[in-house]
Amino acid sequence: MTAELWKRRYLLEIGFNIILCGDFNIVTEATDRISKVEFRELRESKLLVKVCKEAALRDLYRHLHPHTVHYTRFDSLTKTRIDRFYISHNVQGLKYDTLLTDFSDHMVVMATLLVSEVKSEIRKILHLKILTTSFSELWELLKRRVCQFFKFKARELNHAKNVKYNEDVSRYIYLRNKKEKEEKEENQMMSLKEDIDRVNREVLFNMLRRTDFHGNSDYMILNNQKKCRNDFIVSIKDKHGKETMGKSFYEGVMCLLYKKGDREDINNYRQLTIMNVDYKIFSKIIMSRLEDVLDIIIEKEQTCAIKGRLMWDNLSMLREIIYNGKDSELCILGLDQRRAFDSVSHSYLWKVMKAYNFPDQFISIIQLSYKKSLVQVKVNGKLSSPFSAEYGVKQGCPLSAALYVLAINPLLKRINDDKRIKGYVLDKSFKITALGYADDVTVIIRNQNELSSVMEILHHYEQASGAKLNQDKTEGVWLGLQTRQPKMMISLCREIKILGIWIDNTDSSLLNWNKKENEIKMEIMKWENKDTNYKTRINIVKTHIISKLLFLAAVFPPPRTTVMKISKIMQIKLKTFQ
Repeated sequence: MTAELWKRRYLLEIGFNIILCGDFNIVTEATDRISKVEFRELRESKLLVKVCKEAALRDLYRHLHPHTVHYTRFDSLTKTRIDRFYISHNVQGLKYDTLLTDFSDHMVVMATLLVSEVKSEIRKILHLKILTTSFSELWELLKRRVCQFFKFKARELNHAKNVKYNEDVSRYIYLRNKKEKEEKEENQMMSLKEDIDRVNREVLFNMLRRTDFHGNSDYMILNNQKKCRNDFIVSIKDKHGKETMGKSFYEGVMCLLYKKGDREDINNYRQLTIMNVDYKIFSKIIMSRLEDVLDIIIEKEQTCAIKGRLMWDNLSMLREIIYNGKDSELCILGLDQRRAFDSVSHSYLWKVMKAYNFPDQFISIIQLSYKKSLVQVKVNGKLSSPFSAEYGVKQGCPLSAALYVLAINPLLKRINDDKRIKGYVLDKSFKITALGYADDVTVIIRNQNELSSVMEILHHYEQASGAKLNQDKTEGVWLGLQTRQPKMMISLCREIKILGIWIDNTDSSLLNWNKKENEIKMEIMKWENKDTNYKTRINIVKTHIISKLLFLAAVFPPPRTTVMKISKIMQIKLKTFQ
């Protein structure tokens, strides 16, 4: 393309305003390219620079963003900015945007330009003696150019009119949905006032059928479901009237699951409480009534325990921020709360439910299930003496995630509604400030002032709920030029892990797949000396290798080279395919 442009460069010298754009397939500066291969200025690059200099053209992106780096094409090895706009100095560039597509490895490059005014255009045409020597022809040319100009202006006015119309429609839809949401919320809240015996008995039957049972008493429930479900409802109503559920109902066994770090530090263990079967059935009944309400009152950025929402929603949002936010100079902040589920104050939780207009009867049922909590800790196969747990929600209970989501929702709402925290704006109507999956909260900030605002909100939340921020484990990663990285009161790392995915300021996709490739190699080494048959090898690949790949692939599609490497590793090490 550059060589052909050089041959026809005389076309750029006739005096019109010029907009030269396209895929040039070359770069003219080292900063426009990241690759393992060293940058060399090619002959085509020199020709393009010379053409632009002679025609007085300037690079629109470099003009608008002289100190930032951006790329328009990505593959597994390189990142380049080969799709560009060159414009005349008389053309004013207002905006430069890029958009990801699913049909090309190039990004769509969009530019907003401002043409010169009518007099300026007429003046240029009058001086274009090269076009014609006839004044009448020049006059016709002038009329055509004026018509073109006013057509352009008409399109601008129509665009502004359409924008206003779309904003009005969007506002109407928003207000209508808000009203419908309020009506739906009111109806759902009314349904929570129903007595426990009016719960759909078929739902209870399905719960009994799906529940995992252990022991003789559980076997009795499983094989006498029709009788047990009626007796169970009567028993729950009777105990609710007496305001106690019986000692065995509140008993649980706490198991400690190691996470990471020092094994002798109790903070590095996750507590999982195994509850009695009657407690699990009861909590599942309550959850079946609660789940229809959560989608209405919980912030859309919270994706845990909400029907129809997935953790991948947040991860996909983070992926788009990484790809598009490198020129926006953002910090992705991962908040770490110390023993989040175990720190929730019960009195705070009841106040939150009251503030969300939950019926008193429904709140009293949940309060009854948390009236007592007798826990024994299982260590090395032995049980400790029982003790009472006054704080927290029980990890292992079907209700625990939903109750915790209710407890932390005011924090997400305060952060999202705070105008001091700018977050990341995808367009004029959609801003991302905080994303949550249970206690894993990710906040998008830009500077120390916004961080201070987040910490202020967190301080109020800690005082109200009993939660505590673990500042030693709260980390952030800076997106943008390192030279413009601000000083903050938190640790800014090169990479951080959020919901099992590594985030960095260069290429998170490549980083994750390199780590996953090493992880697969280590996993295969565990099995390579085992005497296994063909069927066992297939099961090993499915269970221990492919399952680990699918989670990451849902966020970052694997590069072709990585797929080939992992396939080759599996073939050689496990000899699954001959």
